[in-house]
Amino acid sequence: MARLLEMACASASVEASADAPSGVEAVRRTAGGKSFLFLLNHREVAVDVPISTAGVNLVDGSSVHPGLVHLGSRSVAVIREGW
Repeated sequence: MARLLEMACASASVEASADAPSGVEAVRRTAGGKSFLFLLNHREVAVDVPISTAGVNLVDGSSVHPGLVHLGSRSVAVIREGW
């Protein structure tokens, strides 16, 4: 079943939003030439999520760089990608 889903996603040019760990939801939305990455940590523990682009975390105003984004327990980040 997993292989079938991989093939269907590849055929439809669907890509993962981020290489998120288990319990973390990662969704990318693009509109009007702007891209936003939503990261939601559903876990009871903090996690680090790898990302590949720089941007601004709209939740706290911090700059985000390629590498790891730290998410506290049950927290979120909304990253406006690019500058």
